[in-house]
Amino acid sequence: MKRFMMFSISIFCLSLSLLIGFHFGASTAKADFGTSGTVVGFSQTSALTASGEVWLPQTDGTFQRIADRDPPVPVSQIKFYEHNYIVTISDDVWIYLNSIDGWINLGVPGDVTNIEPTTWGQLKVKYEED
Repeated sequence: MKRFMMFSISIFCLSLSLLIGFHFGASTAKADFGTSGTVVGFSQTSALTASGEVWLPQTDGTFQRIADRDPPVPVSQIKFYEHNYIVTISDDVWIYLNSIDGWINLGVPGDVTNIEPTTWGQLKVKYEED
């Protein structure tokens, strides 16, 4: 019985040390790249760079800059990018209609949700039988 207990403790210690080692190793992994010209968003038809420029891929393997598609907000404020849509970190939705209208802010979608908890008393009153 003592050998089984010592075996179990050694397996536990080994698992714990591997878990701790993994977390220390995973926290030090970093990507090394420059922010100039880095692609921060990509859709099927365009690429958004960290400098806020939109580039369209061409059939010959090159990219063409499209200045009228540049986002109306700083890239640091963009949470989601699609060729004709942008969602900011404040949840504003922007849509690109055409070269005449450009980018239009549609605002925040959805409705306000009540986050106040409901008490038992409120539920009783609501569903009370007459």
